[in-house]
Parts: sequence; structure tokens; C-alpha cells
Amino acid sequence: MPFDRPNAADPAPDFRFVDDGALQSVKTKHSETAARRAHAARVAHQRRRERQQREQETTLTGKRGSVSESETLYLSPKSEFSFVQEVGDEDAGSGQIESSTKQQVRQIRHLPVRPANPVNRDFAVAQRTPSPAYTGAILDRWLDPITIDPFNQFGAECLPRALRHTLDYAFDVYWPANVNSAPGDRSYSLILRRGAALYPHAFHGLVASAAMFLQRSTQDRKVALACSALVKTNREKAIQLINEELDQLQGGVPSDDLVMAMVAVARGSVARARVPPVSSISKSPLARAQNLHFYSTQSLDPGYIKAFFGIIDLKGGLTGVETPSLATLAEFFDLTVSTLTGQQPKYDWRHPRQPLLTFEIGGLIIDPISVMLLKDLGSGFDRNVLVGIYPTLSMICELVIALDRLVRKAVPEPAMHDLVHARNAIQHALCRIQRLVNPVSLEQAIQETTRAALLCFSDMVIFPIPTITGVRLRLVTELYASLCACEAFEAWRQGFEGFKIWATTIGAIAAINLPLKSSFIDMLKMLLYMRYWAWEDLKVQLMNFIWWDHLCDELGQTVHGEAIRIASFPSPPPGNQQTLLSHSGPSDT
Repeated sequence: MPFDRPNAADPAPDFRFVDDGALQSVKTKHSETAARRAHAARVAHQRRRERQQREQETTLTGKRGSVSESETLYLSPKSEFSFVQEVGDEDAGSGQIESSTKQQVRQIRHLPVRPANPVNRDFAVAQRTPSPAYTGAILDRWLDPITIDPFNQFGAECLPRALRHTLDYAFDVYWPANVNSAPGDRSYSLILRRGAALYPHAFHGLVASAAMFLQRSTQDRKVALACSALVKTNREKAIQLINEELDQLQGGVPSDDLVMAMVAVARGSVARARVPPVSSISKSPLARAQNLHFYSTQSLDPGYIKAFFGIIDLKGGLTGVETPSLATLAEFFDLTVSTLTGQQPKYDWRHPRQPLLTFEIGGLIIDPISVMLLKDLGSGFDRNVLVGIYPTLSMICELVIALDRLVRKAVPEPAMHDLVHARNAIQHALCRIQRLVNPVSLEQAIQETTRAALLCFSDMVIFPIPTITGVRLRLVTELYASLCACEAFEAWRQGFEGFKIWATTIGAIAAINLPLKSSFIDMLKMLLYMRYWAWEDLKVQLMNFIWWDHLCDELGQTVHGEAIRIASFPSPPPGNQQTLLSHSGPSDT
């Protein structure tokens, strides 16, 4: 998919990239060690200076006592930050934003840390993938006149309300959801708070990206205006500070906080004005996980991608990122770019396979419906032809069964946290499969058809991308070309009729609102002939491959009915379908 053109009103930032010589310097152990020591010295100096300031404040106020490490969260020196100020913010005014000519610079002062406030913790118990309506309602309520500080862990009463709420939302909900944090795991939130407190470029990037998400999600004009101002000022400042640090690297190893800032800025490169309409978002439970429905529609500026991957390469790849959650977020960004562009992921998958289904105590109990699915799903594929793809097929079958348990509310239900990990591993494996543009044998045609059909299924169920991105059109085009190659090698005469019916049905469902729909329907009607008049008979065949009734059954019936209606052979009289089926030969299973 070609990259989106940037908005003329918002020129692309001027990223400066490290040259090839700098990329080679990472191999030098001496320079790497020196850079790490220099970075550690800077951090130690910064913390020592902050400790001295806190001791002075404690002396002046007469408050003495020890503070735990997890509580020592202060903003960076005031000279490094500037924000858009709301009119009347000091007395909880109307929340209107000043015009650009009257925007004031508010300096942030150090304030003593207060104990965590148990009140107003909506986001701490919120779903990890809140709907736009939920987001708008929560933020709208929070922007009402309030007397408590939701951002109390920083002690930042002097910040504008819009900024405080955006920060709290970013740290407690938005970024933990992006990294797929386990429920109750607040370690990533703490990492972000510390990073924002110590590093200005990370702070501004985190604010800008979270405000962008809120701006696109809310229907409230007041909230949208507040977020728009936050996006503009903080994004520009983050880019400026990132460029300054890139200039200072000089072949050294970048720090994790620079990775954090780069991820935040890359996540804020959104061109479209709104979250995609509901009609273009899959009904799969995984469609909104990690805010995929939002980020899959962002513009892919080559400058952002090159700068981001250049930083990761300077660290020696994802294994060089010391903070695990940051490495996971960078990995997800790589996977999203791969899915949108059709290119292979740049980095290998770092996580061991975790089976979703197990007969062991403490695992998911295999109920009768799951046993039936486990027996049927994937049984129609030829293992000899699909040797390299078969492990991925097994993972997909497990995920489909787990998703089925989720929607059936089978006890125990699978954890969404585990399902998201599995779907990312599957999508990474599918994107790593090399496309065979011009198959030279039936085996290659089958492999390419399997790859394209599985990606189409993933686009609907596993890793759903809104149709407005054009990803599905690209995938169904590739699938149709591979099915034509199967026809050229007469796959149906060599025992692959059932496989071709499955792949064609998946393609017809995926293309149901696309120009290629009629081509798939024409191909499907020739395959059905007089063997699969009844939908239930056809579905038995489809269940031997990759299929999920919850999302595919209704659309499958639609394309099956259209294929039957345009068929050249006469319709069977009522009650005689089984008779016609019995005279059409044995069914391929």
C-alpha cells in the first residue's frame, strides 16, 4: 500500500537520520560501552540535582522523612517545557483555548509528591480498549470544574486541566493498552511516568500521541479543541528535542528514552480526521485490541519509519532495547507497518509459543464444542504441501477455538491478554511467508493460495484492519491471482477441490464490498455445481479448513446464495436437495 501523502497544512517534520557509518559503529564494543557510561552519568547527575532540590524544599517546609523510589516522580526543570494554557484554568473556567496569538507559556515548578488519590480512578478499572463513546464521556466529565488533581503522582496542580487529564489517560489506559499489558500490571505505567519526568522529548511525545487519540475519538468540540492544541505544541517540541539528541549521538548507542519518544511521535503521525466508521471495523473481539482500529489508519510517513528503525538498528535490534515493554511496543509497530505495506517484518519474533489450549489442570477446559472444532479445523490441508505453513495453521486453529470459547462465555474464558499475544504471533508468522507471484508448479500455487487466504481470514478475524486502508483489496487481489494459478494447474482434478472451494469462499466473503466480488462469485458457482446446493453441506466442507461461524456464517450464506442464483444449472425442487447431492459423487473431506 502506498504511503499516505502528508497534510499540506501540517508539513512533515524534518527528521535527521544517522548515516551508514554511524550504523556500523554499533558493532564497536568500545563505543557502545562509552556511550552507555556517558548516558548513565547524565542520568545520575540529573537525579542528584533533583535530590538536592527536594532536600532544599523539605528544609524550607519543615517536612522531613524518607520517600520510596517509586514515589520520587518529579517533572524535569521548568525551562524545558511549555504548554498551551486554558483561559480561566486557575479557577476552573470554561475550558476554551486561547488563540495562537494569545497562547501563554506556563512554567512547571517542582511540587511535593502527594500520596496516590483513590478518587476518580476511572481509567484504572477501565477496559483496555475503550470505545470512542466511552472515551468521550469520561474525558468530558473530567473536563468539568474539579477540585482534585487526577495527576497527583506528579503533584502537577499548576498544569492546565486538559493536559493533566491527557497525561493521566495516557499513562493509565492508552499506552498500557498499546503494549497489551496484563490486567492489573502497572509496571509499564510507572516506566512511562518516570520517562516523562526525566526526559522532555519522551514527555512531549507521550502527550501528543495520547491527545491525538482523544481528539479523534471524542465527539465533544471543546475536548477536541483542547486536544488539538496539545497535539500541535507538544508534537513540534518532541520532534525538535528528538532531532537535537540525534545530532548529539555521533555514532553512540541511543537510550531507551529516545526509543520511547520515537515510538510516541510515530504513533502520532495520523492524517485522517476521525476514527474509522464502525461499518469498516470488524466485529471480531480482536478488532480494537491495542487500539488496532485506530493505528492501522494512520499515515505511514517514510521519514517516521526510517527514523524509528534507524534508532532500533543503532541499539542492535530489539534485543538491544533494555525495557521489555518498549521492545514489545516497537515490535507491534513493526508488525503494523508490515501488515499495511505488504512487506515482511523487519525483526524476528522474540517470544516463545504459548499454547492457548491445554488439557492440563489450570488450562482451558476442552468442552464438547471445542473438541469438535479441534478435530475438524485444519484437517483438510495437505501437510506434505504445506510443511512450512503448518505450524502457523495449528496456531490459527487454537486461536479460533479460544475466540469461540470467548464469545460463548465458556468457563473458564480465555484471557484477552493471551489472545492478543497469540494473534500478534500469528500475524507476524503470516507476514513472514514469502509471496510467490508467479507459481511454477501446483504445489507453489497451493502454498500461495493458502498464504493469501489465511491473510484474508486474518484481516477479518485475527488482525482486522479497517477496509478504508485498502489492505483487504490488496489481499483479495493476491488471492484471486493465486486461485487463477490453481485453475491453470487443474487443482480440482488432483484432489484439491475442497481446498479451492474453501479459499474461493473466503475470498468472496472478504471481497463482499469490493470490486472483485463478482469475480469470486463467478468462480464459486463453477465449483459448487450440483454438489453443494445446501449451505449446511458446504459448511461441513469449509469447517475442515479455517473457519469461524461467529463471523463467517452469515456472510458465507450470502455469497453462497448469490452463487446459486446465478448458476446455469436449474435449482433443485424443494425437498430434493439430498437426492441431487447423492448422485453427484462422494464429497471431498
